[in-house]
Amino acid sequence: MPTITLASPVRFQYANRVAASLLLLSNCYFLTLGFLTIRSGGGPMGYGLLVLPFLLAAYSFLMPAALAFTRKWRGSLPLFVLNLIGLLYSMCLLYFLLFASGLQ
Repeated sequence: MPTITLASPVRFQYANRVAASLLLLSNCYFLTLGFLTIRSGGGPMGYGLLVLPFLLAAYSFLMPAALAFTRKWRGSLPLFVLNLIGLLYSMCLLYFLLFASGLQ
């Protein structure tokens, strides 16, 4: 029985690095936003602190993204799937924080 492969290993490793890079880049914005939110005390009434649990979930994808650049984990399929899930979550969170806040 033949085995099913997603793509060639070189393309797979490249896709894993691209997903991890985008995840790290989006987390730069989230780290800055979290720092500024904590520093300001959540705004005048403190409702800005409600975004911190969502940012904490985004921060949890930093470690798998960093592991994607090490030689041992470079070709790992579960790590790639975890990075894709983190990237999807980060992109949705970016959309809601940047664009959907004015929709009422």
